[in-house]
Formats: sequence, C-alpha cells, structure tokens
Amino acid sequence: MMIERLFFSDLSKEIRGKELMFVLWCSLFAFLFPLSAYASSVRLKSYRMSDGTVHTFKTRSAGVRRVLPRTRKDWDSERIYKAPVILMSYADRDFLPEHDLQFYKDMLGKKGFNPGCGPGCVADYFRDQSLGKFNLEFDVVSVKTTYGCKITTTSAIREAIIKAAEYFDYSDSDYDWDGNGEADVVIVIFAGYGGNQIDDLSVGCYWPETDYIYINDLPVEAYSCSNEIWVNDASIGIGTLCHELSHILGLPDLYPKMGDDFSVVDEWDLMDGGCFSGDGWCPPNFSIQERELLGWATAETLEASQYIADMPVYDGSAKAYKIVNPSNPNECYYIENRQWEGWDYMLPGHGMLITHVNYSSSAWRSNIVNGDTSNRRYDYLHADGITFNEYYEYYNDVVASSYGEDGRNLRLRTTAYPYTNDEGVESTIPSLFGTTITDLTENDRLLSFRFRDAADGISTVSSDAEPVAYFDIHGRRISEPGKGVFIVKYSNGITKKIIR
Repeated sequence: MMIERLFFSDLSKEIRGKELMFVLWCSLFAFLFPLSAYASSVRLKSYRMSDGTVHTFKTRSAGVRRVLPRTRKDWDSERIYKAPVILMSYADRDFLPEHDLQFYKDMLGKKGFNPGCGPGCVADYFRDQSLGKFNLEFDVVSVKTTYGCKITTTSAIREAIIKAAEYFDYSDSDYDWDGNGEADVVIVIFAGYGGNQIDDLSVGCYWPETDYIYINDLPVEAYSCSNEIWVNDASIGIGTLCHELSHILGLPDLYPKMGDDFSVVDEWDLMDGGCFSGDGWCPPNFSIQERELLGWATAETLEASQYIADMPVYDGSAKAYKIVNPSNPNECYYIENRQWEGWDYMLPGHGMLITHVNYSSSAWRSNIVNGDTSNRRYDYLHADGITFNEYYEYYNDVVASSYGEDGRNLRLRTTAYPYTNDEGVESTIPSLFGTTITDLTENDRLLSFRFRDAADGISTVSSDAEPVAYFDIHGRRISEPGKGVFIVKYSNGITKKIIR
C-alpha cells in the first residue's frame, strides 16, 4: 500500500519525504490477472520516536478479495452518510488506555482532530476529498470478542458484528447508502497489531482489509477493518482506515497485486502507500482521476495550444487538466499542481505531477489496476528514468538513515533527464500523445506552463541535426534503439517520438 509520485518542476530539485521529487515517467497498459493473486513483497516503515531515534520495521500489502462495488456519482451533499464502528478487543488483548472510546470518536468525527501533522479527522478527510459532497458521521461502540488476537480468519469479525447488533440497527436507512436495504459497511477497528506488519509481535494477527460478508439475519453488506497500533505501540492514525473505507466507495489498490514489486506510486496516493504518510495521520489527497470516478471533481481537457498561468494548488481546489488520447478516450495524462499543503503536507515532493492512466472498468472493479509489472494502467511519469522499486533499493542502501528536522527523509539531488539535458538546459516533456508542455515555472506554489497541441508541436528536423540521446517510452535513457517506439533528442534541441 505504498505510492510514489514525482514532479515536474525546475524548482523541485531538492529531496524531501520518502520519494524522489522528480517526475515519474511511465506508461500504463496492463493485462488482467486472477483475483486470487496477492502481493507478498515487503517494504520498510520508519517511525521517528520522540527521543529522535528511528524505529524501522517491515510491512506487507494486502488485497481486497472480491470484485469492488461500483463507483457512484449521485452523492447528496445535504445528506449525512452514517457508518457503524466497532472497537473490537480480544479475549487476550485490550486497547491501550489512551485509545479509549472518546479517542476514536474524535479520530473519526471531531472536526480538526489530528494528533499528527494532518488537517483533521476521518470525516474531515472525506469531506475535503469530495468537496463537501460526502459527509460522514460515525456511531462508535466497544465490543469484546471471545477469540484471541492471534487469529487470521473472520471469526472474530463476525462475532463482533453480531454482538454489536445489540447497539446498532443495521437496517437503519442512515447506514444504507445505496438503498438496497443493507448497511453498506460496518467498520471494525481491532486492538493491537496488524498482520501486515512483519514483526514477531504481529505474527498471526489479522490483516487490515475490506470484504463482503454474509451473516444470517443481519442486513450487513461488507466490513472494513484496520488495527490499532504500529509495533512500537503508536497509533496507526487514520490512513489505513481511510484506505480501506475507500474500497467501499469502489476505489482499487494501486500497488501491484502479484510479483516482487510492492509499490507503484508509494506514498503519493492513499490507494498505494499513502496510508502510511505522516505515520498514518496525513494521507494525501485523492488524485483527480479518483475524484472523477466518484463524481467529486473533473479535470479540464487541454486541446488547443495555450499558455496556462498560475495554475492553483491542487489541495483545496481540485484543479487539474488532462490530455486525452485522440485514439482512445480511456487513456489520458492528468496534470496536477501538488504542494506541501493540507492533506498533501507530507508528500515526498512538490510541483507538477503528471499521471498516465489507461482506464479499464473491469481492471478497476476487479482491483487489478497494476497487475502487470511491465505495463501499468496507473502510474506517474519518471523523469529520473527509474521506477519506485528500483529507487527503493538505492534508498535503503544510501539514504534511509538521513532524516530532516520535520521527520521527512532527506534525499540526494539528481538530474531529471531528459527534462533537463546534461548541461542543465530545460527541454520539453515528450510523448504526451504528440502534444508538448514547455516553459514550466513554479512561483509561490503556482505553476505556469505552455501547452502545444499535436499539430502545433510538429517541427522539421534540419538535415544537419543529429541524434544526441535516445529514450524508451518510459523516459529512460537507452543506447541506439532497434524496432519499436522510442524518443529521440536531436542536436538542435528538438525531441521527437519515433516508430521504427
């Protein structure tokens, strides 16, 4: 559940956070894989202790096991969408004293409540993502199950839901968001550790997850669960809960569901590793593509050549642009101005974020968006020529011990080639369906750039111009290419996509 987003900006050359601050340059095309496939790879989670020491442990990614609900767009901004929440302690494990009923009521629904670096509570997060269209309220009770905390089946979850029927009327229309006569979701927060943390303390514990459930005579459609604490006994915050609850809205995981890779975009998106941002207290904003799926915001399509001046910060405005493939309306590039503000405060970088999406309703509903390691359906543009997983090896070897005063990991500088050449001269951003983006500047967190459509972007290579560099369609520098699609930069500064 980790995500990485990297940015276009000649002012974003310093390193901050847990990912490089440079543009991810990648293409997304995917094959479909069985729903039973799960990611088993691991990542490191570092937590900065109050005494300045850093505690590091491993985490794993889990998956939703069934087809996701369909996303909907008919949200009523005047309605309060209520959800029952069960604080489930075990026969041999209670919640820590500081994590009592009032703590969770505040964490879920008290406006502005956030002991970490985030702007607010769970309800605040979804209210902000939906721009006021999805307003949540939570009813919270405590239940003790007869099972021990070392359990990997749903038995304890089922027992807790049945016991909580003493307090909840699951048929209440306030819990039934879609009008099918059932509570859309029961949220379960269980005491102790989550099985996704690879540590001796968490072995055999239940994993945070979301799934459908059938219990005789109870009108409950699904449950969404997360755990109480990291293995250092600190609260895991709101990120995992927001991630799991987003599955109920129909949003898929963006991390790989199989293979050795554990992440595609890491902490840049809630649906990969953003649930870990700010130690779980500051999950990043939904991307514009996720907001479009839910009917919460729409990106403006760029078609005619134009100069965009002072593009506003994405946090709070949800302003974004997109460039649509003229041959495939389901494929596009989204452009966002992501800055260290609001829910994006703990992003690994800031500047222009370009996301390549090749949308497939079946891949999204089946929760296998990035199932193919070589062809992703959702990814960012990699200006530094390496994917998150390639960079992760370098990060663990070289940078993992370097921390800034604000808790963000510091990283080394690098050249975002091909967007600057070897002499540091700015060049264009190629391969946007024949269009180009040039003259990018960032001033007081506002972005300005020039967009040229495909016709305006056509230029003639002079007879004396020679190729000086080659790149694959992912933006990675290569030797002289063979057959296929690749990018050529010429000695006169022109960049062209070539099909051979």
